[in-house]
Amino acid sequence: MANHLLKIKVPLEAKPQGSKTAFKTAQGRVVLVEASKGLKDTRTQTSAWIRAEAIRQGWQKLSKDTPVGIIIIFRMARPKTVTREHHTVKPDTDKMVRFTLDAITDAENIWVDDQQVTVIHAVKQYVQPQEQPSINLQIWEKPNDEFQVQNS
Repeated sequence: MANHLLKIKVPLEAKPQGSKTAFKTAQGRVVLVEASKGLKDTRTQTSAWIRAEAIRQGWQKLSKDTPVGIIIIFRMARPKTVTREHHTVKPDTDKMVRFTLDAITDAENIWVDDQQVTVIHAVKQYVQPQEQPSINLQIWEKPNDEFQVQNS
């Protein structure tokens, strides 16, 4: 039996999630807030897109004991003055992965929790000038059946 596969192209640019900014309130309490502007709105939009696409494709939510694999390709806009070929600057790939996994969990119809992810591959790259930034996802169940990692 083939593993369940879901492919989604979210027409948004991922935000880095995890960096915090601290400040003191008038009462002297320290408060931490996300440093990434627009994070909450973009994550809500991303979750809604993922939820709708999963429904459209007939995806069935995976049970909490089902291992999951995911490939994430972050297609980022290239600033006009940038000539480098590879996206080797901020935002950090791992912080965009955190954003994406949380957005998928928030969609509430893919998996129970991102702790189910046992295989992950993430790529960060620039789009061509005529292309729109996006988050391209491939999600499948039971990835360990396909990936044999060598212990060395």
